[in-house]
Amino acid sequence: MSQNFGGDFGDNDAAAADDFFIPKKAVWVVKEIDVVGAYFNGPGPALSESVTVWRGKGNSPGSSHVVAIFNNIVGADDGGSFAIPLGKGVRLRSGHYWLSVVINMPLDPNGEWAWENQTTQENDPAMWENPGDGYNGCAHWTEETECVGAPGDEMFVLKGRAN
Repeated sequence: MSQNFGGDFGDNDAAAADDFFIPKKAVWVVKEIDVVGAYFNGPGPALSESVTVWRGKGNSPGSSHVVAIFNNIVGADDGGSFAIPLGKGVRLRSGHYWLSVVINMPLDPNGEWAWENQTTQENDPAMWENPGDGYNGCAHWTEETECVGAPGDEMFVLKGRAN
């Protein structure tokens, strides 16, 4: 789950994040992020999506610094999977990065959203946090398997150009 519920369910707001690397001497301009996800306990749709990119040396977004934030973007929604446009995009140099996609959607009547996981892990494990502690654990960035039991890494594709 990676969702901003707002309102009476704000304590349940949570975010998932996963990492990726840009090769040495490369520069990427990311203009779209595609994520695979699904609605449950309701039909959706999301009102919007928010994307955060961190550059980090550590093994979680919490030990990294924010490179870009894109709030309240309305991407193409295919039953909970999204193509999220980033306008002019974000320019990223070689290094280690973290990506979080959070769906902005009320629980009632829309339901919940989960970012789908692949069964393999690449790089560091996917991370999850629930700052309001509405789920009774993982108030700070923690390996996702410890919080919600999801194996592997989040499913996403970065689109743009490489220099």
